[in-house]
Amino acid sequence: MAMTTEATIEMQGVHRLRPGDESYPVRVLEVPGRPRILRALGHLEVLTSGPILAVVGVRDVTPEIAESTRRVVEAAAEFGMVILSGLSPGVDVTAHEAALERGLKTVAVPGAGLEAVLQSDRGSLAERIAEKGGLIMSPFPSASAETPERRWWRNRIIAALCHGLVVVASEPGGGELEAQRWARQLERRLILPGEDL
Repeated sequence: MAMTTEATIEMQGVHRLRPGDESYPVRVLEVPGRPRILRALGHLEVLTSGPILAVVGVRDVTPEIAESTRRVVEAAAEFGMVILSGLSPGVDVTAHEAALERGLKTVAVPGAGLEAVLQSDRGSLAERIAEKGGLIMSPFPSASAETPERRWWRNRIIAALCHGLVVVASEPGGGELEAQRWARQLERRLILPGEDL
């Protein structure tokens, strides 16, 4: 009998976290309509290993925006922060890659299920994040494809998990502004690019 996607994911060491479980992130409990299940691949302890800085922004990046993203991560490295982002093209991927280059742990909350992420063009990056002590966490069923609606929803998880959030660059209606809105609602620190961390 063919193995289901969920069973395949389980064999890869994915954690299934439910509210009430010891490993369910306490900060996500603050989110209205919190996920009944979080699927996580990698190292759960990274969520409690130090301050978490969310770095988010536009998908279409200029060289200047990419450099601004790397500078934010470089500043965070001085304090041993964990870098959190959404694994989307653009600022997100730049932040994750910059964190790995500097030996920082990084956490990704994609707008898709884990199996869909691992089979995407960002699958190798997701695997490196997990292998290097980080974590990939999704509130969606494993085979769920990335959609604008799912990217929009995951931003509240990013806002909940972080201690501070930097929007490197934004555009009208962008998901990064939704993350900022949730960070403000959840009373997380909002940090401007170039501001002291």
